[in-house]
Amino acid sequence: MAVALLTSKRIEADRLAAAQVAAPYEPWPLNVRLQIVSASADLTPEVAALARADIGRAMLSHWGREALATLYITHDRMRPLIAGAADAAAPADQRAFLDLLRRETGAGS
Repeated sequence: MAVALLTSKRIEADRLAAAQVAAPYEPWPLNVRLQIVSASADLTPEVAALARADIGRAMLSHWGREALATLYITHDRMRPLIAGAADAAAPADQRAFLDLLRRETGAGS
């Protein structure tokens, strides 16, 4: 389902939701969904809400936080979605993400 999203010209909320149900936490499909959302020119409110759920899932793992840090640094329009997920994350996950982001950006050095 993630590959089907890659080949579509526009993200449709129902297709993204189906892809999330099929593989909610699996690294490759989750990362593909994050990349698709970050590359999208226009996010509908429905797609943004689904993307927030994926961002929250990615915040739970080290690899996911690394992917989110990269997206945060390279895609300005993803920052509000990622920052919101970081704010809502458990304190340990939030701290781990912020530490990773600081290392990646050289902040605090």
